Amino acid sequence: MNTHSIEVLRIEVVGKVNSFRLADHHTYQKSYLFPPKTTICGMFGAALGYSAAEVNEKLLDTVKVGIYLKKIEGDARDLWKYRKMKARTEMDKTEDTLVLNGVQYFGAILVREWLFTPQYIIYVTAEKSILEEIQSALEHPVYALSLGRKDELVRIRDLRPVHLIYRENLVYNNTVLPFNVFTEGYEIDIPSLVPGQKVIPPRVERIPVKFKYDGETREAVRHQIVTSFINISLRPKIRHGGYVDGKIAVQFL
Repeated sequence: MNTHSIEVLRIEVVGKVNSFRLADHHTYQKSYLFPPKTTICGMFGAALGYSAAEVNEKLLDTVKVGIYLKKIEGDARDLWKYRKMKARTEMDKTEDTLVLNGVQYFGAILVREWLFTPQYIIYVTAEKSILEEIQSALEHPVYALSLGRKDELVRIRDLRPVHLIYRENLVYNNTVLPFNVFTEGYEIDIPSLVPGQKVIPPRVERIPVKFKYDGETREAVRHQIVTSFINISLRPKIRHGGYVDGKIAVQFL
């Protein structure tokens, strides 16, 4: 059995209202259950004073993260009205328009999913000097820390280095795995199901993990397939090895 330990930075964060919009959802802005790696690195970047391009260049390929959902109070859907910018034309006038400096803004409606009071435990692995730099920055951040939009602030409840033990044949719950469990196979730990508890079965999603910047615009150039799930314990049939912190088991993205 391959058993070893690694030193990681353990970060426990709690938010009030957070959302992590799926990259290809617009009018209905569905949220991931967990902050993607790019969002987590964005929080580190805010603490370090990095721009988005610097986060992309300096962090996305140098750190790996594992994440566990400790608690969530609930979720909701919020109806938003916002104004889209469009060149003004005589044929395109609507009742709900606002014109500023010759540019027409017209109303549009979208629905955005929210997660209420989510509490996550984030594990970060990287070179020791990078972990020390991230820890110091999180203790004395340059900018406010958020997960999701800039105004979706989070508070750090616990921040410390820990050692995680690698074990095989693990059962995972409330986490994200870096592969498609449906193609590789899995077993559900039936006895662990709690009657009456809301279960979110495995969701397979393709998330961006690297970008290309061109001035103010960016384009995703690399993606990763992940599986997330809540309140359901499962054992992967192939990639079942991972790292444990007490009763928590994670794999790194």
